[in-house]
Formats: sequence, C-alpha cells, structure tokens
Amino acid sequence: MLFEQLSQQGQLYPELAEIRTANPAVVNGQFDQALAANPAAVQFAAEAEAWLSHFEAAAPAARALAVAYPGRREFTGKASALYRSLAAYDPRNTEIAVSISAREQSANPREAGILARMGDILADRELFTRARVYWERMPATQPGNPEAYLDAATVYWDYYRYNDALRWIATARKQFDDPTRFAWQAGGQWYRTADDTWRIDMTDAPTRKVAGYWQRLVDQDLVRVEPVDSQQWRAHLRSGETVGYMAGAWAAGAWAADGWGETVGAGREGETAGRQAGVAWRTT
Repeated sequence: MLFEQLSQQGQLYPELAEIRTANPAVVNGQFDQALAANPAAVQFAAEAEAWLSHFEAAAPAARALAVAYPGRREFTGKASALYRSLAAYDPRNTEIAVSISAREQSANPREAGILARMGDILADRELFTRARVYWERMPATQPGNPEAYLDAATVYWDYYRYNDALRWIATARKQFDDPTRFAWQAGGQWYRTADDTWRIDMTDAPTRKVAGYWQRLVDQDLVRVEPVDSQQWRAHLRSGETVGYMAGAWAAGAWAADGWGETVGAGREGETAGRQAGVAWRTT
C-alpha cells in the first residue's frame, strides 16, 4: 500500500532519490556499511525497486537484507524469489537463490517447505539430482509428523517421480506402523468418470486394506461404532471412556459452540477432536 500510495501521489521516485542521496552506500553497493548505518533505507530501496519492477536493481539490496537477517522470512523469501526469477537470464543466480534459502532453512530448521523450494529452484534448470538432496531431507525436519513424509511424496509426485513418491509413502507406513496410511495418495480411488458416466468402486486393493485395518480394530473392541452426537456417544466422550474422535475440521468449531472445549481434550491425555468422521477409540 505504501508504494502504491506514493506512486499515486507522484512521490515514489522523489522518495527513492532522497534515500539514495542520503545513503550513498546503497548506490555504491556497499551494503554492509549501509545496513550498519540505516537498515530501513536498504529495505526501502529494495522494496521500492522491486515494486517498480526494477528487479536487477532490487536484488542486491534484498540479498544483503537476507544475509543480515536470515531469520526474517520476509527478507529471505523475497530475495530468493528475485534471484530465482533472474536465473532465467543468468544461470549463476540459481546458486545465489539456493544459498539464500539455505540461510533461511538454517534459521528455520523445522520448515520442510524451505527445502522443497530449494529443490524447486534447482528443478527449474532440470538439476534434479541436486534437487533430490533437499527433497530427501524434508521428512527429517519433523520425523514424528506423518504429513512431513506426505509433503516429500507430494513434491516427487508433482515432478512425475512416482516411484520416489510411493517410496516415501511406504516409509511413512513403516515408520508409524500403519500399513493403510495415505491409501488415497497411494492409488485408492472410489470414484471416476468413464464413457460419460460416474463409476463408483470401493473394492480396490488400497480400500480393502483400509477396511481390513478398521475391521481388526472393531473385532478387538478398540473402537466404538455408535451414532455421532447420540446420547451415549457424548457420554463416552465426557467420561473419558473414549479417547479420540475422528471428524472434519469443522468439528472443533461446533464443539466450542456447544461448550465442549473445556470438557473434551482438556485434562485427559489423548482426548482430541479428530479428523474424519464417526469413529471413536475406546480406552483400555
């Protein structure tokens, strides 16, 4: 909004000229000196030049900010994006973009998305062998989170590396001792279109594996099968006899509106509003 407002008022170029005059180190590319004297001036120059689509002029100042403040993702993300874009004209900028993102990742070691982006930057130039180095590190950022494995699989899938995607799904299944995890992502498909009609099929191999998994839990009396929101369903949750409920994300809001927030999920380990629909785990 600031630069748009300055531009509409005819003040953007005069303001930028004043910044340059007052901070010659910005003009001369002496960004260490400029940052020590006035980091706000460096930021204004970088963002103003970028807003004016002067990307070559904006990039060095943006890079200096990213190096000085690697924990500030608004600096590192913008600088990396600028050099990634400029790499279309000068391939050397690919290395700069990756190096900036590496600083960002060091400051945010649990952010798998940064590693995904580093690989993407290299994949822009079809440097897939090098890209894999970063993509392979994604699950390790949060080894206890199954979504981290799915994120890695998704990146590979997007680049048509299907075997690698399935490899990470298989790794997650082994890691979390759940042979049915990510059945849909691994190929389970309940509906499709063919010959201008809908085809419904819930008997494919991945779906049967999922059904078998849940049937074993039912047989072992580890889950309850009862109507959602019924009196007995609510009673089991309130008493702590049920430790988890799978529901849509909307369920948490509905529970809060019903005044359940302090009763369910507070004070009893394992009680959560869950993720999909209609299954509750029994305590043992």
